[in-house]
Amino acid sequence: MSANCEDYYANGNFVQFGIRLFETWMQWHMLLSGGTWVVFILFVGVICFVTYFRVLYSQISGIEKSQDMDACIRLYKCIQVLEKSFNDFLMIRIVPALLIFSPGLQLIVQYVCINHHRDIPMPGFLVFPLIGGDAGINNILVFTLASGINIASERAIQGMRNKVIGLEQGKLLRRRLRGCSVLKVKFGSNFIDRGTPLVIQNFCINQTVALTLIKSSKAAR
Repeated sequence: MSANCEDYYANGNFVQFGIRLFETWMQWHMLLSGGTWVVFILFVGVICFVTYFRVLYSQISGIEKSQDMDACIRLYKCIQVLEKSFNDFLMIRIVPALLIFSPGLQLIVQYVCINHHRDIPMPGFLVFPLIGGDAGINNILVFTLASGINIASERAIQGMRNKVIGLEQGKLLRRRLRGCSVLKVKFGSNFIDRGTPLVIQNFCINQTVALTLIKSSKAAR
């Protein structure tokens, strides 16, 4: 190896080190600016709502007097106020971004794993299944838990409606129950329901198949 080649090789290592240092700095900033709110607001908030509804269910099962029903309605109203502040923070940017990028990431990874597994050498190829696993878990688990807020609130309202029968001040309690709306994790003007995870998986699979067919048709020409 000549002296010029050694100098070029040393400069190349220095450039690669600078690129990796810049990528680490960018990843750290993206993690702080976006990941913190997703983990500590969305994920933890969903778990908190599920826990609060478990407490509410235990109180609903023990309703015997109108005072017990009043306490349950008050607790539901408190959860409803918390849901408003929760959605005001998340519905504009955080949840829409997660609904766009997480399925998109799963779609890209599925396409690469099916059509380009021979083009990418190991062990670099292993990054794609790992990323796809994370995206798939997020699309299935997180959105299923988020839709559980909607399901749990429906069950809570229905349980209180069943328990109000035969209690004193039944008409007043029914009017108060009408003011208890179903809770939702919103994004824009829509919300996450029990069908959202299935819709996301159906979209990712259909688009992956469509891209694979397009690639195979081009390769056959």
